[in-house]
Amino acid sequence: KGSLDETFLLKITGVAKLDQIEDLRLCGLELCDDDLRPDVLNKLSSLVELNLSGNRLTCIPEGIVLKKLQYLDISNNRVASVEWVKRFPGLIDLDIFGNIGLTVDDRYKITFLLENLNRLDRKGLEESDKLRETFTKKLIVRINNLWKKEFADNIPDDSTEKDVLKLQNEFVQRAKAKVHYGPNSLKGYRLWRIEAIAKELVLFKIECPGSNLLLEIVDDTSSSEENPAVKSEKKLTRKAKNRHTEETCGDVFSPFSFLQCHSKDNGSSDFSTQVWCCSFEPDIEEKSKTTNLVATCGGDTVCITECTTAKVQMRFQQKNEEFYVVAWSTLNINKHKSNILVAAGCLGFIHLLHPKQGLCYGRINAHSSPIQTVMFSPYCPTHLLTGDKKGNVYMIDIDVPTIPEYKFSWKKLMRFVGIDATPLKFCIPPIGGYLLCASEYGLYCWKSNDIMKTFPRGRSSVIINDNLSELRFPGTKMEESMVDALAMLTDDMLATKVSQQGCIFLWKFSDVEPKLKATKGNKVSVITVPVFKELKWSNTKQCFINMAACVPKCSIISGDEVGNIWIYNLSDALEETSSYKAKKSKAIVPDKITEPSRIIPFPKCTNTSGDLLLKFKKGTIYNDISCNSDMTFIVVTADTNLVGIYKKV
Repeated sequence: KGSLDETFLLKITGVAKLDQIEDLRLCGLELCDDDLRPDVLNKLSSLVELNLSGNRLTCIPEGIVLKKLQYLDISNNRVASVEWVKRFPGLIDLDIFGNIGLTVDDRYKITFLLENLNRLDRKGLEESDKLRETFTKKLIVRINNLWKKEFADNIPDDSTEKDVLKLQNEFVQRAKAKVHYGPNSLKGYRLWRIEAIAKELVLFKIECPGSNLLLEIVDDTSSSEENPAVKSEKKLTRKAKNRHTEETCGDVFSPFSFLQCHSKDNGSSDFSTQVWCCSFEPDIEEKSKTTNLVATCGGDTVCITECTTAKVQMRFQQKNEEFYVVAWSTLNINKHKSNILVAAGCLGFIHLLHPKQGLCYGRINAHSSPIQTVMFSPYCPTHLLTGDKKGNVYMIDIDVPTIPEYKFSWKKLMRFVGIDATPLKFCIPPIGGYLLCASEYGLYCWKSNDIMKTFPRGRSSVIINDNLSELRFPGTKMEESMVDALAMLTDDMLATKVSQQGCIFLWKFSDVEPKLKATKGNKVSVITVPVFKELKWSNTKQCFINMAACVPKCSIISGDEVGNIWIYNLSDALEETSSYKAKKSKAIVPDKITEPSRIIPFPKCTNTSGDLLLKFKKGTIYNDISCNSDMTFIVVTADTNLVGIYKKV
């Protein structure tokens, strides 16, 4: 007793430092709560598995933070309550067997408090999850009905904190007495959930008294057009404190349909497949416009979906592949314009799809490592720019296939060298033949002297381009220089998101082009970018969240780490560019940050059976986002196997 110090832990594990310990077993040591010292255990920053079985613990004390903890065995102790487990949200496996003070109610409390939990007492939690979600929905319906019947007229006009607490206490007690659901053996769990829901409902009614709680929590009237899976509420009205809410300006968008079209084995229980990319099909007659067809990729599947109906029109699967990126191009096939789609991913192959015919007509083996980004050159519809994880960047001619054999002959045209980072996004400004590359180590630019635009026909050898410059933004740190999103808003205005900065930079390419033009040789030049506008975005450490530009609507859109959509209408800002001039002496930053025009919060989701999916109550990461040319549809792809379609209302 009292010996659980740093020296003891290092001795039993045999490591040099506490932050090297990933698995720690402290079984049968007769430990009490006071023996678990926060000043020691908080140094276990890499701890994934902790075994505390066979001791005298009632809980893991306050102040102990183990962010990476996933496996906890606290069986055969003296645990009598479970509220403390919510401080370890990363737990996926928990063993509490043999704590005689716990009841069956506590088991169900745990399944509610730990969203990521897969196993409890060495058993899977599928049935418990079903009970948890159904139970919550049924209680919400009954509690809301009680409110409408007995308390709807009791809201004070000017509610003080004392009034709110009094109303909460009265309503909670009444709900506990009147609301009944589930077996009597779960009475403790039922009363525990009733208290939490009733308190939340009172706060909601005071903030938004004219609304129906069911519109916020579950929408039984909406239906998904796509069979597998998830439907989302079509109306959100809540504007609660301390949450992202929609602003009062700009176009209004509503969740239209959420699909699980990338599921493994086409199952509705798959919420782990990551959907990485989405892109709208270009109009074959007008390059500046799109259709309402959107291509998405994730797992081993590429899907093409019609947004107006939320119906999947084409589904292509490649075994053992994980698709990361897609890109469209309009080719003149057999004297007729037709759109083709390329898809690439972890195997390094470029798959060539002809959606109109519903087939994959070939693949190109141009890379030996995973392909991270692709983009068609605006100068030639068969010239494809590709970048892989090892920093290899090529321009490839994919050729126009012959009909009906679909024969083609591809070749590498250019290789862009000089970066040791993974390329994440490409952009080609219309000025001067430059290639911009957003990467994990910053933003780079190759000068091609218009070779990309006027590539010499008949050339057999690959052109090597090493004329590279690095573009840096003021105020960004070298260790936080990842540029994970890049988009062109006008012929001169670009939007760039530097990871972990909490903002999006707007800047003019013409401000840096003279310096780029003056660079010579293969020495990397460093150029600081004058920033025209800073757009406020999520203050998150999450990387690889893309954004997109809608050029006809002068708008930038981006998802975030909790499923919000940030919309920036920049029409007024672009009018300022005529009077804006960058200072020549040094890079400037704006005096103030520009707020988004609108933030669309992540909706509450139910499955096709109407059960609330509580795993999404904290939202989900939106990896990519895109919109059609008239911005009537916004599509997002999430890391939880969701493709979300939002419709302008």
